[in-house]
Amino acid sequence: MERLSVDSIFSQSLESLQDQFALWGEPRWRAGQLMEWIYRKFAGGFDECSNLSKPLRAKLKEKYFFSLAPLVTVTGQEHETRKFLWKLEDGNLVESVLIPAGSEEGGRHTLCVSTQVGCAYGCRFCASGRSGFVRDLTAAENSCEVIATYNALLALERAAGAGKKHKHRTLPELLYLFSKQIAMFSSSPNTTLDL
Repeated sequence: MERLSVDSIFSQSLESLQDQFALWGEPRWRAGQLMEWIYRKFAGGFDECSNLSKPLRAKLKEKYFFSLAPLVTVTGQEHETRKFLWKLEDGNLVESVLIPAGSEEGGRHTLCVSTQVGCAYGCRFCASGRSGFVRDLTAAENSCEVIATYNALLALERAAGAGKKHKHRTLPELLYLFSKQIAMFSSSPNTTLDL
């Protein structure tokens, strides 16, 4: 995929977007609308931001890169631990894990997201350490990973209900499922301990 823009939209702060919008002659409060689409409604692209004008969306596409990591595989079934494997822009793979906190249907879950590619330790039971430590994820990649996981879960929920009587969860209901979000560090915390 050829990138037409310079910066990831996920690396922008509200203040930096407000400044950019002001340069474009747009009201600064429109930046808040964009942030709501990204971080509350989990939009998959600028075209979904329907309360922003088409000319503004075109400017955003020229200036910023909005791309969620493609989903490679999902393992696990509904009401079980599910693993989502994501392909980053540089080709590296990271994993998010959704862990049910209870056995009841609709119960709360913990979402674990990767913060690193690979691991410096070679534990035999863990796939992350097989290729060694590669790099830390950027804040933009971490945001993207969380949003992509929510979007994938929403798509799985919709697919599970196709053709049968199934209660589709709304986005607020899906968000309720995540009682905790945990950042997974592949390497031992002791590797960053300054003795």
